[in-house]
Amino acid sequence: MSREIERLPQPADKKKMRLIVASCSRTGTLGLHAGLEMLGYTPYHMIDVMFKGRSPHMKVFTEAIIANHNQLSGIKRYETPDLERWVGNYDCLMEIPSYIGSRAMRGYIEDPDVKFIVTERSPEKWVRSIDNTIGEAVKAAHKFPLNILKRFDSELGHFLHLATVMYWAYADGANPGDADSEAALYQNYVEYIRTMKGTLPKDRLLVVKLEEGLGWEQICPFLDLPIPEEKYPRGNEPDKFHRIVADYMEPRVKAAMLNLGAMVLATAGVAGYLAIQLVESPLMKGGYGAGQCWAVGYHTAGAELIDEAMDMVRREAEECECLQGFQIVHSLGGGTGGGMGSLLISRLRDEYPDRVIATFSIFPSRVPDVVVKPYNVTLSMNRLIEDSDATFCIDNQALVDTCTGTLGQCDPSHGNLSRFMVQAMSGVTACFRFPGQLNSDLRKLTTTMVPLSRLHFFTLGVSPLSRQTSESSSVPRITQKLFSSDSIAASVDHRISRSLSCLTIFRGKVSMAEIEAQLDNLRNKRSPDYIEWVPNDIRCTAYLPHDYDMSGTLLINSTSIQNMFSHVSEQFSALYRRKAYINPYTWNGVDEMDFVEAESNMNDLIEEYREHQDGPI
Repeated sequence: MSREIERLPQPADKKKMRLIVASCSRTGTLGLHAGLEMLGYTPYHMIDVMFKGRSPHMKVFTEAIIANHNQLSGIKRYETPDLERWVGNYDCLMEIPSYIGSRAMRGYIEDPDVKFIVTERSPEKWVRSIDNTIGEAVKAAHKFPLNILKRFDSELGHFLHLATVMYWAYADGANPGDADSEAALYQNYVEYIRTMKGTLPKDRLLVVKLEEGLGWEQICPFLDLPIPEEKYPRGNEPDKFHRIVADYMEPRVKAAMLNLGAMVLATAGVAGYLAIQLVESPLMKGGYGAGQCWAVGYHTAGAELIDEAMDMVRREAEECECLQGFQIVHSLGGGTGGGMGSLLISRLRDEYPDRVIATFSIFPSRVPDVVVKPYNVTLSMNRLIEDSDATFCIDNQALVDTCTGTLGQCDPSHGNLSRFMVQAMSGVTACFRFPGQLNSDLRKLTTTMVPLSRLHFFTLGVSPLSRQTSESSSVPRITQKLFSSDSIAASVDHRISRSLSCLTIFRGKVSMAEIEAQLDNLRNKRSPDYIEWVPNDIRCTAYLPHDYDMSGTLLINSTSIQNMFSHVSEQFSALYRRKAYINPYTWNGVDEMDFVEAESNMNDLIEEYREHQDGPI
């Protein structure tokens, strides 16, 4: 069985171990860490795991704890050679032995040149301190927003998992707040201190009680070093610990957010979602505006900023452990989402030709508030047809109809409309964020859903539409609602279309047998509505996160999407036939042949969908 420690590279600058601080966490070790650095040591502490070793060392630390405390894990317990590989670049080890046991220190105990320090404090105070620090981090891991963010940020997930395992190691597997957690912490702490005093060689051991003071006067004579003139550093107060951990757990940007319009940025900046911050950058402060013109976003203002935008994307891509692809959320009716979004997609395709590009593309209402939106949508579609691998179509008109009709909201706000989109997007991406049976990454999803490369435009459906209706949800009811027009995020009607592929995603405590039975019933009722040459075109999968109400998401590649495209094409033709409002586009770099090509490409796509609706090929 391969271990995480075997994946670490050998130390580049191996040092001989000089000192081991075999203390438990929260016993003055943070200040001692700073003090030992001032004395010329290179100490390895939990802080170094977090900020220097990062994810690889967190995984090693987690593995070492599990190996020591769970013999059924099948992981070999760590020995001194493992520890030397792990911390070979350091000459002082701190805190780690209190989690992984003394077995890994045997080689150092036998080495007469290695000294040991054990700091201790009142067991009662230690228990409270552990609960107030590590215990609080463990609790936060199971609450919003960290319970969501840790699924997107792998390093944050590794840290929170490590914190949980560290607490378990001290509390015999109990969680913070459990009835027996404090008693287990107390007993294990007392037993550990007693064991260390009896195991470590007394002629090379310094035991310091915090209540009696910890400073230069205690440690320098023991280490045969002169007392420095600087004050001994104090860094172990709970508030300092909390600040360090809070800074570390602060959500890091994992999305490049681009906007050319200051007014739109101000609106977006007010409503942060999932505690992800909209960080100001020179890109957002450029004073540009696309003026609802696709050409400005693609050829002029967007072209000036695209290199900086790509730098942001490259930095994020370099941080990924295994980059599978890109998900882009944009609207097609504006100059930024449509124009610069198209430019970004084109550049991503050129620079990352073997990565999947998926877009959540928002189409404007049937009666657009800006007359040139049909131009913007058609020009954007030209790039989506050629460069996108999967496009999830969201129709503003359908969102408004659902909110005013099904949900009875007289004047739905942007927040009401966004909530529907977020629910649909969350359901689709559950495939990537939770372990399941199907579509565990973008490429598998596109393989499942795209029978022909150009026909990669999907519509989304969700059920239930609000939390108020979730109490009465059942698999039959959710299945029925998913395929009804009022649950679809696009102005299409699947009842008069044919399906090329279909995926239902259920979340919550559901039975796969019950889901399969409902889908078999649906296939039998609607068998003429499916393409003959696509076998098993209704697929299903389920994810079972705890404490999650039952819900479903529908992802369907259907010929009905042509209706939405046809409406856009009609609006485009009505404008372009008169050459109406074309000057802002030609002045900013769009040739009239670009309009002709985009219209032709859109009509070809519509015709391809019609061929499959009329009969098999």
